[in-house]
Amino acid sequence: MPLDYRNISHRNAALAAHSIVLANGAELVVLDVEPTRDLANVMYAHVHRISRRVYIGVTVLPVLKRWRLGFGYGDNMRFGRAVARHGWDAFEQHIFVLADDGQQLLDVRSARSATERSPDALHSQSPLTRRCCAEAESLLLG
Repeated sequence: MPLDYRNISHRNAALAAHSIVLANGAELVVLDVEPTRDLANVMYAHVHRISRRVYIGVTVLPVLKRWRLGFGYGDNMRFGRAVARHGWDAFEQHIFVLADDGQQLLDVRSARSATERSPDALHSQSPLTRRCCAEAESLLLG
């Protein structure tokens, strides 16, 4: 069964979507939306075109400003190194959640950061946020 996070926000309900296959065989449902200068409050995935390795991110910024053709990742060691090694064009960009507001994404980001420190730190997050972050972390490790 594909990982599908469209129920996080009502903004996703009317949008078409499709599944992509990742390196570990997991399927992720991504939205059929074109990144624009105004599209903000999103969860996204950068997927290497050959290996299918995935890097999950969240941003309250407009996505094109955050991504900046790969130049926005200098402080992100894991993905920044991958972009430096393979180049920005070696990755597909997919948006899989449009959130209602920045706070919704900040909650997800906090939970994800907490997961990296300690799985027990997720106790204060909503069940949906905990599930989303736990699954996203497993995708990163796959």
